[in-house]
Amino acid sequence: MSENRPLRNSGHEVWRRAVQERLLVSLFCGDAVFILLHVVGKLLGVPYEFLYLQTEGGFAEAFQYIKEYSVAVMLAVFAFRSREWIFLAWGLLFAYLLCDDALSIHEVAGSALSGQWADSAAVGLSPNYFGGLIVSAIVGTAFVLLIGSLYRGASLRGRGASRDLTVLLASLVFFGVGIDMLHIVVEGFPIAGLTIVEDGGEMLAMSLITAYTVRLVEDAGQNAGLIWSWARSQVVRNPDGRGKR
Repeated sequence: MSENRPLRNSGHEVWRRAVQERLLVSLFCGDAVFILLHVVGKLLGVPYEFLYLQTEGGFAEAFQYIKEYSVAVMLAVFAFRSREWIFLAWGLLFAYLLCDDALSIHEVAGSALSGQWADSAAVGLSPNYFGGLIVSAIVGTAFVLLIGSLYRGASLRGRGASRDLTVLLASLVFFGVGIDMLHIVVEGFPIAGLTIVEDGGEMLAMSLITAYTVRLVEDAGQNAGLIWSWARSQVVRNPDGRGKR
């Protein structure tokens, strides 16, 4: 019986990895469907707003809600299971992102503060939008302090997963904030496709985060830190453009 155990474990590992890979492919396919619906709707002039990526509460946005909710719950459950509270902090962060997307927290709070930022129009940003950025920066700083305070006492698994999630979250912020700001600044210019880049990029980034979290929980964090190591190897390069060896 003991001789067959490695084979069973190996088969289980292969099956688990296959399921994880298929999950990522399935999420990407779901994203592609919503992006395609947006493109076709725009080309045909379909008046049904819920088809479009930028619609608040639309089909694509609802798909994002499901992913954000799933990530928040999985990280919270993993935190209680492993007794590593840094995962709970990350879960709270994604729970906030879900609430912010569904309830437009930073937009509403930003509007309340908009009177303080009248000069922001000089850089192409409305006072409401600039106020929303300030609110997001304050909330983001609070989570950085929370996760940073837990990071020092976290295990290697907790630290590795936090570094990975930081890289993945940075990709989400790039599309959700960086491209969004670009979209606002160049709104008066006929640049096609920015909505697809912004909202489609957010969807793909969130799919990566969801698939990563599933693998993190399934593997109990055995591979935590690999994404950070890969990202670091891409940044730290020799002058000839090749990575370090």
